[in-house]
Amino acid sequence: MLILLRNLFLPILILLFVSSCNLTSERRDPNVLLIVIDTLRADHLGCYGYEKTTSPNIDKLSKRGFQFQNVYCQMPTTGPSHASIFTSRYPRNHGVLKNGWILSDTFQTIAEILKSNGYTTSAIISSFVLSSQFGYSQGFDNYDEAFPKGSSTYRGKFWEGRKLEGEFDQRADIATRKAINWMRQNSTGKFFLWVHYFDPHSPYDPPQPYVKDFLRKDMSPIKKIVAKYDGEIRFVDDEVGKLLNEVESLGLDSNTLIIITSDHGEGLGQHGWSMGCFCMMNRPEYLS
Repeated sequence: MLILLRNLFLPILILLFVSSCNLTSERRDPNVLLIVIDTLRADHLGCYGYEKTTSPNIDKLSKRGFQFQNVYCQMPTTGPSHASIFTSRYPRNHGVLKNGWILSDTFQTIAEILKSNGYTTSAIISSFVLSSQFGYSQGFDNYDEAFPKGSSTYRGKFWEGRKLEGEFDQRADIATRKAINWMRQNSTGKFFLWVHYFDPHSPYDPPQPYVKDFLRKDMSPIKKIVAKYDGEIRFVDDEVGKLLNEVESLGLDSNTLIIITSDHGEGLGQHGWSMGCFCMMNRPEYLS
């Protein structure tokens, strides 16, 4: 079963894609692989009609399932939106109205439900925004929030009034390697694995060759920013492809439910929304 969802929230778009690649008729509890791509607009994906080649792997997967056109994120902010994803509650109900606010352990999360039903639960997160100190690790046997030194794309020393002691985030390729290593060690029992990719969140700084694929010197400053955003999407899409290939290589595709979603989209200057919350503040070279 494959499901693909598109979400419009003011200028914000979101994607949700669910795939269980070749589920057999045998009634077994499937593994659950939840992939959350931070700040991803659905209308910048080929499967939603985008003309640039940003998402060949997601596009390929989308052809094998269902694509939904209308779904709404509950708040276009990483923390509150994830709290809603994991509790199925509106922000006004779970109380996380801003990044850095704590999700109370009085709420039951999907990880807690699956763990109580015999699942091994694991999370590979890629941003301090989803740190365990904010309550997002509830129900997880493993919560990987350690980012390698030098991995952060965010250059600030403070976030939401807190001084950062370590790295703020990590690249998608690092998250993929961690997720693959975890699956190889836990492929015999049923599992719930949440992989959070912080790319394509600002600051948009895609590695080569993803920059040259979309960026041209004659572009306007705004179009250059959008081109870098597209490059980040292509980078993450390649990492998603590696992760899905590993699911197949391990023989897990016959009994794994795959969900690809975003917590929210990105304004990209539309309707008065910024190009990216860290963009101008920390990376002035964006306009060059």
